[in-house]
Amino acid sequence: MKKIETTTDGWDCVPELMRAAECIDDTTRDVYEIQNCVRSSELDDLVLSMRDRLQEAIEWLDGIDMDQEFVTVDED
Repeated sequence: MKKIETTTDGWDCVPELMRAAECIDDTTRDVYEIQNCVRSSELDDLVLSMRDRLQEAIEWLDGIDMDQEFVTVDED
């Protein structure tokens, strides 16, 4: 396993993970509509929108090298 030293505690050191999270977060409006009985979208639009965003998230996740360990170090 590779050790990667970083000065941040967050996951911004893995841009693909950040992009995947953004794609998933982009489904928030659709999830809200589904869970709160607010039918404002057509079913096909809703399903296709969610599928596209989640597929993009999976593509970003597939590109992550999971053979890494991130270690936070001081900037000094």
